Amino acid sequence: GIGISVKTPTGWIAASMRHRPGVTYFAADGLDIFDTFRAATAAADHVRRLRKPAFLHLRMVRLYGHAGADVATSYLTAAEVAAMKDLYDAGVALADRKVGMLVEGLKELGLFESTLLVVTADHGEVLDEHGNIFDHGLIWNGNLNVPLVFSYPDLLAAGQIVDAPVSASALVPTALSLLGIDYQEQGEQGFQQSLLTARSRQPAQTAPF
Repeated sequence: GIGISVKTPTGWIAASMRHRPGVTYFAADGLDIFDTFRAATAAADHVRRLRKPAFLHLRMVRLYGHAGADVATSYLTAAEVAAMKDLYDAGVALADRKVGMLVEGLKELGLFESTLLVVTADHGEVLDEHGNIFDHGLIWNGNLNVPLVFSYPDLLAAGQIVDAPVSASALVPTALSLLGIDYQEQGEQGFQQSLLTARSRQPAQTAPF
């Protein structure tokens, strides 16, 4: 696959690949799932049936910085950077609203107290920090620091905050421990130890969560 996250002239990919000898060009609007399926199916059928290469061009929204350690702010204007940060903030606000709707729904059903909710993220983002936009391939605090929230009112007291770092590999054993499931008996040997003490199901003193 080829991912291009820098500015290119309009139509450059199509002009470059559409008439390339020995390669059949297929294109679709990547934001239209039906159009994408149509083009991808046609491209796959072409390759399998004729045993010849194909180029599938999907036009879509691409977040800057994921193609490598390029310095996005070297080719984006200040207005473009500000607009992207605003869009990111809007995405966070939308996710927050959806989590709130889930919590309210559980409360209305009388299930909130007995439901384990975990809110976290796989990585953070740098937003115009260190000259990068949406680049989480480097070890910056903005990439490493993510939320980790366990909510289980029947077993966990609210408001507990631990400052020490924790590995994401502890999420599954901790969740299973809260639910009373022995994760080691389930054959899950590759995880870090649960962040809860096995007996009391209270936060372990040396293991934050």
